[in-house]
Amino acid sequence: MSIMNYIDRNSVSKSTVSLLFIFILNFVVVTGFRISDSDIENLKFQRKRERTSGARIENGVEVAEGEFPFIVSVIRNNSKARNVSESQGFGTLLTLAHVLTTCVNLIVENGRVKIDVNRLAKPRDVRVVAGSVDRRNTAERITVYGKQLKVHPLCARTQISLVYDFGLILLETAFELKKGRIEPLRFPDYSCLTLVNRLVNEFAECVITGWGSDQGTEGHQTLEKLPVYLATYESCRKMIVKATEKSRHGPDEFVDLVQVCATGIRGHQTFCGVDAGGPLICRDQDKDVMVGLISYIPGAGNDCSRQLWQPIVFARVDVVQDFIGEFVNST
Repeated sequence: MSIMNYIDRNSVSKSTVSLLFIFILNFVVVTGFRISDSDIENLKFQRKRERTSGARIENGVEVAEGEFPFIVSVIRNNSKARNVSESQGFGTLLTLAHVLTTCVNLIVENGRVKIDVNRLAKPRDVRVVAGSVDRRNTAERITVYGKQLKVHPLCARTQISLVYDFGLILLETAFELKKGRIEPLRFPDYSCLTLVNRLVNEFAECVITGWGSDQGTEGHQTLEKLPVYLATYESCRKMIVKATEKSRHGPDEFVDLVQVCATGIRGHQTFCGVDAGGPLICRDQDKDVMVGLISYIPGAGNDCSRQLWQPIVFARVDVVQDFIGEFVNST
């Protein structure tokens, strides 16, 4: 019996179809097992029918106020001669005065691929905005400037890799706690690496957020969320190789010691390079766990990828808890 016959005869739910598709994807990537072309096409049709049954499924779902009060926008001024531009990413409130984001969000680019961790932006050139998921809600959105910045000393980027993509911001003035609008995310105690490894092996369902904007566009006015499934490390390697093997310097490297990856639950769902720094939040035993930070999309640059099942790479948070703890406790 074919896969689709089983689905049709047993009235399998949409969510089960999504989970089944992800499981099959990981199984095929790891084992090399072949599925018939007809089953693949039928699965794609089933998922296309599912995607078009609801509004804005392909681009994520709008976030409601109070869902993620720990997520903030990180905006950096870039001054070059007379030209002033802005780079925007995301961060997570660890305390009311400390923000976790990516290394790349805090580094002054020098036009080269290689990152110089000593070329930090000026703290006052970085501002953090919190208080509302709607960019138009100026009454609730509060801006605080940076006082001190730090990036991981091992942060490094090559043509095919980006590792230890972590940055920290000490704010000039701490935010005031506002229930449902401005609240820190409790940072878990990763006593060992087994927690994240277990979630990966369980294909845990997680969520990421962002404006969903392409390079050169403003994106959505309201923050959006996107459900994703963690993929096994071997699946990540193979998907990333497939996505980048034809690029000029490819294929990209995947380093499971400092990275995890995930794919959108539905095909063509992904986020963009300008959404970097946002947390990857997974559910474990009825608790929200921050597993990683959005780092980059292999082969996509800052543009939103349109490839089916494009993997998203995240900087793995559990391996740098000492780096984070030392900064928070000392400032």
